[in-house]
Amino acid sequence: MKIGNKLTEQQSKVGKLVQEGLSEAEIAIFLGVGEKTVKRHIESLCKKTGTTNRKELARKISHVIDD
Repeated sequence: MKIGNKLTEQQSKVGKLVQEGLSEAEIAIFLGVGEKTVKRHIESLCKKTGTTNRKELARKISHVIDD
């Protein structure tokens, strides 16, 4: 499934940072956005990847972005 090209640049960045194990607060600081924005990106990523939580997302995101 080719989802990587359906992700925004910001969603790809958030996905990679989730994969690296950063918290929502850390991602927000790193990207210069609010935590609520990060949470919305993660929710959107979960929907697009068919995952239900951060752990599943972290596992799947490398395949989605790298494909």
